[in-house]
Amino acid sequence: MKLHLRINPLWVVLLALPLALVVWFKVAVAVSAFNPSDQPVGYVAQDEMTSYNLKSGNEFLFRGHYEREYWSGGLLAYPADKLGNVDTAAPAWDTAEALELQDWDTGRFIATMKDDGTAVPFRLANLSAAQQAHFGGSIALVNYLRGDRDDEGSPYRIRGTVLGDIIHSRPLYVHDATNPTLFVGANDGMLHAINAATPIAGTGIGGTERWAYVPSMLLPKLKNLAVTPYVHDYYVDGQINVAHVDGGAQRILVGGLGAGGKGLYALDISGSAGLTAAAESDVAAKVLWEISPTKVKYASPTTANAYVNLGYTYGTITIARMDVSGTATDVVIVGNGYNDGLGSYSDCTHATPTYANCGGDYAARLFVINAITGQLVKSIKAGGSATAAQPNGLSTPAAIDTNGDGLVDRVYAGDLNGTMWKFDLSAGTSTALLTTSPAQAITTTPAVAIHPEGGYMVNFATGKMLVTADTTDSSVHYAYGVWDPATARSNAAMLTQTL
Repeated sequence: MKLHLRINPLWVVLLALPLALVVWFKVAVAVSAFNPSDQPVGYVAQDEMTSYNLKSGNEFLFRGHYEREYWSGGLLAYPADKLGNVDTAAPAWDTAEALELQDWDTGRFIATMKDDGTAVPFRLANLSAAQQAHFGGSIALVNYLRGDRDDEGSPYRIRGTVLGDIIHSRPLYVHDATNPTLFVGANDGMLHAINAATPIAGTGIGGTERWAYVPSMLLPKLKNLAVTPYVHDYYVDGQINVAHVDGGAQRILVGGLGAGGKGLYALDISGSAGLTAAAESDVAAKVLWEISPTKVKYASPTTANAYVNLGYTYGTITIARMDVSGTATDVVIVGNGYNDGLGSYSDCTHATPTYANCGGDYAARLFVINAITGQLVKSIKAGGSATAAQPNGLSTPAAIDTNGDGLVDRVYAGDLNGTMWKFDLSAGTSTALLTTSPAQAITTTPAVAIHPEGGYMVNFATGKMLVTADTTDSSVHYAYGVWDPATARSNAAMLTQTL
């Protein structure tokens, strides 16, 4: 296929390297309603390392994997030498094997959240009546999801391993001298915190699960994991980010679900002790907030339906500081993702509890969220058309600090309609930087660099890989480099080149 570049001649040198990082060649041009169950399966997320400085010769590479017969997963640690050679023939440990040795009842610490926002151990008796109904009131089913294998084969499906498939969630390593920990989402409905110690660390317990969290937005469909024949679905399949907030006094983890669902969650993992748990109550105490289109009261007691326009979110979650009413505030910045609105969430129509206005407006939006409370700080709507039949959605944003005060004040992000947007966080406004014609979806994070003559270079490529049809589409797409001194440039002002 052909990839076209559209660039101003003055921008060629600056554009070359950033574009190498963002171009995806075989992608689809049609903008259509996103069905997460149609997302292609066949690749796994990027590997993680204990450190990318390999001088010690004692670093490890972590790699998630899956198999399609039972849709089971694994998370392996491979030694890497100082030259970057990875010994894949001799993994130090595999979480799938380690988890089999942990007692599902007393050896695992798992928590979730009730409808009222209270975090509780993931056991049937702790759930609300509405949540218990999702499991048919079955203690055995919840135990199966926790790892009990006694009922596999009848009445529940046979699993290759208790650990579910790990596909698009990239493992994230948190260095700690006492409790090194690896976080990863799996399609068993859980975020897993894994002991990342290695034999070189002298513990011999690497790969075991420290604790796990079940985002409550997934509770309505967890029962499907036990059904035979199993139709694969996504659960905790999104990206994770960890950052220090509150001047470094607190460390938080914020995660998304990818195609697993419409929602975000945040946990407090401060200090060395915050990475571990000695009881399920310890895991529950880590939970800061959850947000979803249907559980808006988790976000803010004063803002009804704050996240009704939240869709399926992909890509890296930005955690940064910005000025909020004169105060430097830690925030989470995300695009609203794809297919916002009611979707398949039964809680929108469930009798108890009842949530109003779950429809959404199908538009692309930028969400700025208080990182500690989950309260909505800003929701900035992008322009363009959006309908239930052809919803728009905002992809992963790039946030920058334009005046060097340590606070982000501008965001660039593309949408499914093929427009790259500039968001002014102070004013709460959006401006179209460039609109592709014909519409070509922008689903990658733009690479932003300072332009030597002032302003910024915003580099990105068009295309998407969200539904099955995208795998065979051979349409020509474009890589763009846009200089943003103050205003957007039109296609007519650009040079088109064919590579």
